[in-house]
Amino acid sequence: MSKIAALVVGLLLLPAIALAQQQAELNIGWLNYSAGTISQDLSVRNNGLLPIRTVRIGCSFSHFFKQYAKRLGAGTVEIENIATNATGYRTMKMASKISPTSATCHIVSVKRSGNLPY
Repeated sequence: MSKIAALVVGLLLLPAIALAQQQAELNIGWLNYSAGTISQDLSVRNNGLLPIRTVRIGCSFSHFFKQYAKRLGAGTVEIENIATNATGYRTMKMASKISPTSATCHIVSVKRSGNLPY
């Protein structure tokens, strides 16, 4: 009997677990350098059931020369109000005297709206 009760509880919790596992998908686009400014195109796809109020993205920029790497700087940018099954876009810009050869970006935080869009 306890196995059946555990199975029922597990099945009841499954939708909550599935909702919690919905991820925001980060896409890192074109890295550009012009007139002393680094530009990194970013987009976030909302695969969740709830709208995203704010997603914060952090990026670090580096210049590689032979086997040495020089970190040029880092920063964060926010994309706001991404509906369910939609994509939000933003370009991160940063001043630099040196052109970057790579960017590393990741999602720092996601804040979702509390109400289902019904």
